[in-house]
Amino acid sequence: MVMQVKKTLLKGVLEYRPILRSVKLNAWYGRVHALKDVDVTIPSKKITAIMGRRES
Repeated sequence: MVMQVKKTLLKGVLEYRPILRSVKLNAWYGRVHALKDVDVTIPSKKITAIMGRRES
């Protein structure tokens, strides 16, 4: 039973390993500090959307 759980967890980790990882990302838009110390991990084989507020 324990071995089966380990195999299942390992399969899940390998199948969805990150394709993009950011640690403490900071971004500026002109003089505006838009992103402050953002940590994000985007897994493979998953649909991911990055959404935010649009101001003009």
